[in-house]
Amino acid sequence: MKYLFTLPLAVSAFLVACDSSSTAPDSFTKGDLIYERHIDLNEFGSMQCKVYATDDVITIESSVNSMGDNSYIVILESNFGKNPATFRGEYNMSGKYLMSSEQTCEGAKEVIAKLENQKISCSSNKVSFTSTMPQHVNETSKNLYIFTLKGKMESICDEMYEGIAQGFAELSSGKTLEDLQANEEL
Repeated sequence: MKYLFTLPLAVSAFLVACDSSSTAPDSFTKGDLIYERHIDLNEFGSMQCKVYATDDVITIESSVNSMGDNSYIVILESNFGKNPATFRGEYNMSGKYLMSSEQTCEGAKEVIAKLENQKISCSSNKVSFTSTMPQHVNETSKNLYIFTLKGKMESICDEMYEGIAQGFAELSSGKTLEDLQANEEL
């Protein structure tokens, strides 16, 4: 699970460090696929992490499916085409990942704690949030944010891939999903 929480925390840390209440649209903007890491379905599950970009928006979509009905899906979007810029996300859980729904909600609250106009909704299987960034984004800063965020998102996908691959390897050595969740490895 730690790899799924590092994803939004790393993005949030970047956004807050860069320093930008409009309502977010219902669907996430994907744009062009610019980066992908995945583990094809095997006896333990599958994983994918995709980064999409437009001129104004960076979106990362990741999912882990393990041992059948256990899944964890994260979608995060940073939209610099608005003033103020927006950050929003959604976490969807099923199976054994439902045991972490309260932790996921608390993690999301931490992610947006330093942002403005925060709205969060938590249930047993879904966490959704929207916020705005605490600064005005001009064309020059927008290009810098998007360029930097693309690299961060790619690194996050790489780290997630390595962590999940390690978790699947440990499952093949006899550990259970509960063991891995207890050690926060998946």
